Amino acid sequence: MRDLAPPLLNMENSDDLDLCGLPKSAKDSCIEKRNIKQLYDWQKECLSDHRLLRGSNCIVSLPTGAGKTLIAEVFMLREAIVNKRSSILVLPYVAIVQEKITSLSIFEESSGIRIEEYATSKGRIPPIKRRKDVSIYVATIEKANSLINSLIESGELDRIGLVVVDELHMIGDGNRGTIIEQLLCKYLTKGFGQIIGMSATLSNIGELAGFLRAYVYSTSFRPVELHEYVRIEQTMWKVKADGDLEHNSVLPANGLAKADPDGLCQLLVGVIPQRSVLIFCPTKKNCESVATMIARCVPEEVRKRRLEDREKVLEAMKEDCEG
Repeated sequence: MRDLAPPLLNMENSDDLDLCGLPKSAKDSCIEKRNIKQLYDWQKECLSDHRLLRGSNCIVSLPTGAGKTLIAEVFMLREAIVNKRSSILVLPYVAIVQEKITSLSIFEESSGIRIEEYATSKGRIPPIKRRKDVSIYVATIEKANSLINSLIESGELDRIGLVVVDELHMIGDGNRGTIIEQLLCKYLTKGFGQIIGMSATLSNIGELAGFLRAYVYSTSFRPVELHEYVRIEQTMWKVKADGDLEHNSVLPANGLAKADPDGLCQLLVGVIPQRSVLIFCPTKKNCESVATMIARCVPEEVRKRRLEDREKVLEAMKEDCEG
């Protein structure tokens, strides 16, 4: 934690898109690149919170899709432009790191911030020291820990002014959780900066807040109302706010029980192809099996939807491989 004491925003007298003291050029770039029309009320409140602006550690706990990512991006930009220090963004998986590198790269040219990838074999340890440039290091958990270690060994940890940890709840997951805890401990004891942790699900949020010496920003806001149902055999039950189950409907007999014993395709009817569906599976192999089964069992009109477009994509892929 540190006391940066920048000018605080008076959100009541400023435009909704005044983002926590960013210079106008950076603010305009952020608005343009992210196509921001307006902020959610909780985002305005969080971005103007005097504790966060003065450098207090913070845990942002909101449901998935509520817009936590914008908070992290704005404060990493602010750290680079206003405080002239680098940030580390810690993400759980290589694929997410690579996706975020692409997403953040739009700020390299407009704001002069280096976006550096630290995943698999990428990322120099220790990082290259540059006189003027500041960086946002986007790293997997293991690479972030190595980065912190190298900066401690070289006596340059003070280059890092902000550490953002996405999916903070993973701190309780086995070996990788231990690594998150280690890197945060090292930054807390040897660093001089701010920590922002983000998660949608935290059962031990009070304990984590004590560990990080952080305050908690939490709200139940969702951009889309969530309706939860449970299927027991052929009966659908709605989960009420108090956790009790309320009878909703009875599904017809599963005519594809041999190929689809769990009746997944029944649940998809009426949703696809008009809207998308996300199915979670326990393993990669199970995911492949379920995808194959659904492709075979969904109604024919769904299988043939945009068939011509998909065939063109396959042909283009074949040509690329042959070329």
